[in-house]
Amino acid sequence: MKSLRTRLFVWYLGSLLILAAYFYIVVHMMQWKYGTETFIGLIIVLSLIGFAQIYRIILANTTLSKRMKTISSENLKDRVTEIKRDDEIGELSSTFNALLDRLDDAFQREQQFIADVAHEMKTPLATLKGSLELSLERKRSEEEYKKVISGSVQEVTRLSDTLKNVLDLAWAGSPV
Repeated sequence: MKSLRTRLFVWYLGSLLILAAYFYIVVHMMQWKYGTETFIGLIIVLSLIGFAQIYRIILANTTLSKRMKTISSENLKDRVTEIKRDDEIGELSSTFNALLDRLDDAFQREQQFIADVAHEMKTPLATLKGSLELSLERKRSEEEYKKVISGSVQEVTRLSDTLKNVLDLAWAGSPV
């Protein structure tokens, strides 16, 4: 039995059947002298077994919850490895680990995208700055200034296009 629901249901149903059978046979039919005391003891034993089952479930949930709280964007490589179960809690742990895999992948793609955009913007800015600084170093002819300004306009257009593409990507990914 791998399902928590099934295990708890079987425990509950089994406990009821054992209690009913015991009560009917020993207390009612046989009218055993210590039947009532044994019946109470049986209830206590079955309650303790039920408590142990529930405690294991709560302990696994608590362990999973504590582990989930420790994982953040700084340690997305960490996984929930403490839970080795073949029930719903084990499935939840596996699902959470799969979610962490997808988030880590998304964060990696985002970091690469940011690095690519920074590079795409850094190059035209450096070119623009260099050509403007060079044109200020000494007096130039009007044609040379026009050439520097024309090149600067091209770099600004390139920067503007890059920013427009980044904004288009940002708007495309956001809900309307």
